[in-house]
Amino acid sequence: MRRLGLSTTPRDGAASTLATPPPAAATPPNANTAGCGAMMGGEGLTPGQGQWSCDGGFHLIHQRDGNLVLHDLSGRALWNTRTNGQSTGIFAKQGDGNLVL
Repeated sequence: MRRLGLSTTPRDGAASTLATPPPAAATPPNANTAGCGAMMGGEGLTPGQGQWSCDGGFHLIHQRDGNLVLHDLSGRALWNTRTNGQSTGIFAKQGDGNLVL
């Protein structure tokens, strides 16, 4: 598994070229949705799954191409793992709090 160094600033601006916007069918949740914006230990996202922030302003998606991407509401990529083209099974939060892909 690969440990992720989470940063909102891409080092070389690659986020906008390696990421695809969230699918049109993905809609922000109601701010009162239980569990929005949070992952508990042992939970994860398989390719094609995503999660919205509670305010609906951000979308984290584990793309089918293996890239994990954070988008803003307009669909602009803010951050990504640069793992597109790699086989990734799951993005998960471990019981110790580490995020792994």
